[in-house]
Amino acid sequence: MGVFAAPNGMLVYKIDIGQIEELEEALQFWLWMLVLLSAGVTTAIGWWLAGRAVGPVDALAKAVATLPLEPAPTALAANLPSDGLGTLGGCNRSLPVASRGSGNGAENFLRECQP
Repeated sequence: MGVFAAPNGMLVYKIDIGQIEELEEALQFWLWMLVLLSAGVTTAIGWWLAGRAVGPVDALAKAVATLPLEPAPTALAANLPSDGLGTLGGCNRSLPVASRGSGNGAENFLRECQP
């Protein structure tokens, strides 16, 4: 209801706003549904993207976990030239031993890697 002052007296408007209230409630319901749906969709997309980004790291971590703890000889230097890279490739056998923190492991590693 609206009451307004006019020069000839008071104007009284009676308006039934029931339909407007029903429309407002319906719009509010659909707005909340849209918010919840968009939150769910963005969560699912984020979960999928995160899985795609972390997948290679997870695969690498699983592969590293299957490696033996003891150093094993490799043929890495066999296919490399006799320059610095080939020399470093031949040193990989002593690297795990040197990294264990033994007293002279680093010295052995450096001595083996000398050309």
